[in-house]
Amino acid sequence: MKGTLVGMSAVLIWCVTTLLVAYVTALPPLEFVGLIFFFGYISITLIQFYNREKIGSYWRQPLKNYLFWLGTAGVYTVILFISYSLVPFFEANILNHTWPVLLIVFTALLHNERVTLVQIFGGIISFAGVIAIFMPAGDVPLFGDFHFGHALALGSASLWSAYSAYAKRVSYPVGFLAPVFLIFAVICFALHTVFETTVWPDNLQWTIIIVLGIARVSYLMWDYGMKHGDVVFLASICYFLPLATSLLLAAFGFGPASPMIGLGATLIAAGCLIVNFESIKVLLRRHEA
Repeated sequence: MKGTLVGMSAVLIWCVTTLLVAYVTALPPLEFVGLIFFFGYISITLIQFYNREKIGSYWRQPLKNYLFWLGTAGVYTVILFISYSLVPFFEANILNHTWPVLLIVFTALLHNERVTLVQIFGGIISFAGVIAIFMPAGDVPLFGDFHFGHALALGSASLWSAYSAYAKRVSYPVGFLAPVFLIFAVICFALHTVFETTVWPDNLQWTIIIVLGIARVSYLMWDYGMKHGDVVFLASICYFLPLATSLLLAAFGFGPASPMIGLGATLIAAGCLIVNFESIKVLLRRHEA
């Protein structure tokens, strides 16, 4: 239960940080990602110093652990932000949010856990709700052309779901994410100097970047949730993420509140109930007892 609650807390953090990202979209993707993960490393390391943890032990991990995180969650973050700069934001988000369905499938394949067709159907229903939420208004075409950015968004979904599903099989302490955050930041900065032109953030953007860096603790929470929580349940509630962020973005003037949001919310809630129907029945029986 604790692992599930920790994973849910990560989802709540992502709801708020998506709004903050909207304020810094003008920054080059690699520069932006490098900065937030560098501040993420700083914040986590300070906590480790405060708790008098053996920081050196977090660095002494097998190479396969470094390659696992950098090749999945690390690459996911980079290509997702690059896709945002190449294609319309709502289209990239639709494709990226195929990952909860993929996570349910990957969980069944990797862990031989019982995942039913009903649960997969519920995930698809929730995904239909995501499409409704991001449906453009008026005569704006949806996926008028399929570009490289769309492929990146699909790739990011596959990587994040694979990382989330496989995390349970990879053994490393939560504090290990501090060194990989630093290494990932250095890689991003190196690629930035080759492929991008530096744009220095203004005061507001610096503040947001630092906050987003501190919020990287959500990666630790999600990693813990994937290892110790109910993976299928966490995957299903993640469909509320685009709903919550859409409402926040509309409330802060980053887009109109589409009437389709109501339909999307209904589909997402229905899909979540379908995915977790058996678990809900068990909880009700315990309550009656």
